[in-house]
Amino acid sequence: APEYQTATRSFRNGTVAIAPQVVTGGQMANGLVTLTAPAPIGGVAVTLKTSDVQLAQLVQQFVVVSAGQTTASFAITTSAVSSPKTVTITAAAAGVSTTAVITIQ
Repeated sequence: APEYQTATRSFRNGTVAIAPQVVTGGQMANGLVTLTAPAPIGGVAVTLKTSDVQLAQLVQQFVVVSAGQTTASFAITTSAVSSPKTVTITAAAAGVSTTAVITIQ
């Protein structure tokens, strides 16, 4: 499993991390949403957004952290770039959001 960076921005319900944080365009990256406590019955739906859909495409627009679990993963497909670009991935749940950054080179 990829080593997720601990330098993620926290939000009230958890964090989002991306590994690797620097990826060659055309390769995949993995995202991980982590809650600070197990999800309640029914789970927690987390909406995912990218700041640049041309460079970093989310395979899915949301993930569900299942009841009793603390994490859910998602995939990011990247596109080739002529110079390094930074894209922000936002995860939001219950009106609270957090971000992580991926650099595509």
